[in-house]
Amino acid sequence: MKRVSLPLPPTTNNIYRSVNKNGKTFVYMTREAKAWKTEAQWLLKKGKPTDKEVEVYIYFFLKRDRDCDNLKLLIDSLENTVVKNDSQITALHIYKEKSDIPHCEVEVNEIE
Repeated sequence: MKRVSLPLPPTTNNIYRSVNKNGKTFVYMTREAKAWKTEAQWLLKKGKPTDKEVEVYIYFFLKRDRDCDNLKLLIDSLENTVVKNDSQITALHIYKEKSDIPHCEVEVNEIE
């Protein structure tokens, strides 16, 4: 797969919210996170998802230095678009550098 450019995913603090109703706690994905995931899946979909093991390269381009540990939504968006299940990811490489245009790029390679 060639590198695919995506907008930066929402931060971990902006992916899920919880609400208490009748003594029960319900956790739900925010609108922002759902919208990002939908857009990312459209951009990542290039054909049939592979069933082979893969290694994933993620490049973050950031205006300011920040953590790049907000990977859950990004990894989840690979499922059913690039891979059948995100458990097929056996290696994950993460890089970051400064850029005036914040975004991320994802590359997925099958492992022979």
